[in-house]
Amino acid sequence: RDARDYAGERPVVAHPPCARWGQFAPVNQARYGIPVGSDDGCFDAAIRSVRKWGGVLEHPYRSIAWTRSLLRPDEWVAEVEQFAYGHPAKKRTWLVAVGSGALPELRRSVGKPTAYVSGGPGASMTSESRRAAGIRLLGRREREETPIAFAQMLVDIALGAV
Repeated sequence: RDARDYAGERPVVAHPPCARWGQFAPVNQARYGIPVGSDDGCFDAAIRSVRKWGGVLEHPYRSIAWTRSLLRPDEWVAEVEQFAYGHPAKKRTWLVAVGSGALPELRRSVGKPTAYVSGGPGASMTSESRRAAGIRLLGRREREETPIAFAQMLVDIALGAV
């Protein structure tokens, strides 16, 4: 659901859109005129909901949104690679949890990713060396997919906030 419409009373798993906040958002602003952070208030509504009702917010680790949202002492913050949960690329992510009881032990990545996201590890390799290493560039749909195990971990965090 849309965080801007959430009426509350239960912990949330917030995953606001990240395209307008990512590390290439300034490039898109310069190139296409799309302002950085122009998500109609989704990120701000998501962090407000997590802070008010408890739960967890997930957003890319280099998101410009983190620079606007000062973290608080009562918030649990962690960086995780979604590769550890089944994504083909590293897909580094920050989690902010509020009101959670027992927090899960986060998985650590083992092995090497088979794909990369534009600008991520693998981007500096030549296309020939990527092919030789079996590393491919992810398309938009695959890049945005969330592994089931990662989604379940987010739900577990939110359930702990009850």
